[in-house]
Amino acid sequence: MLPTAPAGAAECAAGAVAAVVTELYLGRSRGDRRVVSDAAWERFLAREITPRFPDGLTVLDGRGQWRDGAGRVVREATKVVVLVTPATAAQETTEGAGLAAASSREARVAAIVAAYKRRFDQRSVLVLTRMACAQF
Repeated sequence: MLPTAPAGAAECAAGAVAAVVTELYLGRSRGDRRVVSDAAWERFLAREITPRFPDGLTVLDGRGQWRDGAGRVVREATKVVVLVTPATAAQETTEGAGLAAASSREARVAAIVAAYKRRFDQRSVLVLTRMACAQF
């Protein structure tokens, strides 16, 4: 049974459950000035992300920016992947098959990040994780 509220958060409303929201910010510019194509992104999503989180996820298009070492603002297209999972690994019932069962949520996210950095010449991937109350 899921806890009624995430640790440190207010009680979840009736019908809602404690959940972990993880957001991955995946830049689409490559180190050699090319862009991760739509086809390459779809292959990565199908091969690396979906098998690790088969119960579902959301992908959003974004625009990211940061200041480089020379002080210039660098901008790039970004894919934002939003994962909402049960608050404890023991409660991940339908994700218990195949690749998803082999490791914790954190390890699955780390594997996605490592694969993306390696495949698309990325120096970093922003990962945000927070507790939430979710209702489906």
